[in-house]
Amino acid sequence: MKVVLNKVARENVAATSTYINTISTEGSGERWAAKITSFIRTYAKPNVTYSLCKHHSLSRFNYQCISYGDWVIAFRVRGDKFEVRRIIHGSRLS
Repeated sequence: MKVVLNKVARENVAATSTYINTISTEGSGERWAAKITSFIRTYAKPNVTYSLCKHHSLSRFNYQCISYGDWVIAFRVRGDKFEVRRIIHGSRLS
């Protein structure tokens, strides 16, 4: 299954990676980005049904969600594509 991050999700990963580099050691942001991307790929499997997001602001778009630490990854599965729509820190959803 092909994993596709839309523009908003790519911008979230890039901004978070840059921020992590400013508060931690050089390269730690890139390592975080690689880890979350790898994590997303482990969920991109055909013939798997995921539940809708619990938060109303995401479920109203019929997004499905998985969690990576404190991060919520909202996505849709369309055909053979696993489309990541949003990557949001959980504290922003409360």
